[in-house]
Amino acid sequence: MKIFKDKVAKLSFVALLITMTAAMFYTPTASAHGEKSQAAFMRMRTIHWFDLNWSKEEVAVNDTMTVSGKFFVFSGWPETVDKPEISFLNVGIPGPVFIRAGSWIGGQLVPRSVSLELGETYEFKVLLKARRPGDWHVHSMMNVKGGGPIIGPGKWVTVTGSMGSFVNPITTLTGETIDLETYNLGNTYFWHALWYGIGILWVAYWARKPLFVPRLIAVDAGKGDSLITAADKKVALGFAVGTIALIAASMASTNEKFPITTPLQAGLLRGMKTIEMPVPTVAVKV
Repeated sequence: MKIFKDKVAKLSFVALLITMTAAMFYTPTASAHGEKSQAAFMRMRTIHWFDLNWSKEEVAVNDTMTVSGKFFVFSGWPETVDKPEISFLNVGIPGPVFIRAGSWIGGQLVPRSVSLELGETYEFKVLLKARRPGDWHVHSMMNVKGGGPIIGPGKWVTVTGSMGSFVNPITTLTGETIDLETYNLGNTYFWHALWYGIGILWVAYWARKPLFVPRLIAVDAGKGDSLITAADKKVALGFAVGTIALIAASMASTNEKFPITTPLQAGLLRGMKTIEMPVPTVAVKV
């Protein structure tokens, strides 16, 4: 009887392993509509999207498409959500599968946050450039400070081609043309590796000493001051001085290489052009 039970247990364990392995390779496609995941009062008492249009249902990498339409800022805005005095027109997509090449409200370019008025209707357009191949759900979206993203309707858009061919060229104020997709990537990798290396050295230096329990015992015994030696203080000072010197040298080198810079663009756009909607009339025959 015991031998039979052992065989059953072994076979059950093997079956469990096979099931778990098979489940790891089974990846069904999942899809959802983000606007329906929001609370009802967020969808019905904040931004009302209508007359939406997706210019294309299929677009190749590096080609563009637009999402356009109108939205009404509900006059009965909920008190639990900050008013849209600082808002940003955006799109809801699963990561950087498109880049936002431009956005307009009322025909005015809006590269940064805008102030919206309650009870007003606006026309908008967002220009997107395809970046990553796949089938993507593209939503209209308004980010409101204190209210979060208010997502609108979405539509499936297919992006074809290869991501390796994607380019994002711009011309700087000095006349130089660069590709933002790959610009200065080597420098980015270098600095990440350098700071990771410094951090690992710092952790490794302290990790070679007694950790956790021995240090706790020493502190409880009133010998906490003995845990840090004069050599430790010198090493810490060396790390601090070296870090400051490295930052200062790299800053001086950067300023020398790029003498012409542009301040960060911040601010709030006001006075967005609204749409005069016709007054609805209802004829009632008694």
